This record gives sequence, structure tokens and C-alpha cells, in this order.
Amino acid sequence: MTVQELEAALDMSEADFQKKYGFAKFRPDDEKLVITCRSGRRVGIAHETLKNRGFSKHRLYRGSFLDWTAKGGSVEQPGKPFEPQE
Repeated sequence: MTVQELEAALDMSEADFQKKYGFAKFRPDDEKLVITCRSGRRVGIAHETLKNRGFSKHRLYRGSFLDWTAKGGSVEQPGKPFEPQE
């Protein structure tokens, strides 16, 4: 999911979210929610959006997703991976 669509995704019903993204909608009390972005620049924007929506237990990975995978970080992809439409 892109940071640009985060607000709209948070407003979706659980069923619509599941259908679009292929995994369960995350909740403000989820402790296993870690956010990052491809290059590390947009993670702060996503963090503020989540914080303003009542999320307080999520974590930020300040490095990029590229950095995470380069260092051997594991990646879980529940459901089918989402491919943004252009």
C-alpha cells in the first residue's frame, strides 16, 4: 500500500480492505505492525497518519525496505501481494 492511499485504506470496511489488499485490515492496537517504505523517506508521513488515527503500538523501521532485505530481514506477505494500479 502506498502512503498516498493510507487514509482511504483506513476508512475502508474490513471486508473491502481484505478484498483489495489480500490481508486483514490492521488495527490501532496491533503490536506487530511495522511500517517502512522503499527508500526510507515516506515512513514519517505514514507514521503521522497512523498516529493521528489512534495507532500507538506500531513501529517504524527508519531504514528502507531495500536496506531491510539487503541485511537479510524477513518479509511476511499475507494473502496475495498488492500491486498498485497506475
